[in-house]
Amino acid sequence: MLDWPNIEGAVVKSGTPISRDGKVANDETAVGILVHDAIFVNSPMHVNNPSAVLIEGIVDLEGAEADCGLAISDAAKAAMKG
Repeated sequence: MLDWPNIEGAVVKSGTPISRDGKVANDETAVGILVHDAIFVNSPMHVNNPSAVLIEGIVDLEGAEADCGLAISDAAKAAMKG
């Protein structure tokens, strides 16, 4: 689950590096890449959509960076080399 209280905004875009504790992590704490956009819904009638994080596999780095709008750091790449 994403750590929404510590995430700025209501959407985390696909391609964003994520840490084990559900935070956006463009650093050495990254464990994977968010597979789909995650949208926070603050309503008792809705459940926040589950967030899938790719832990092992092949990622199109240019596509991921274009989707999430940030350059994935060398530290994050090294941490996610699986």
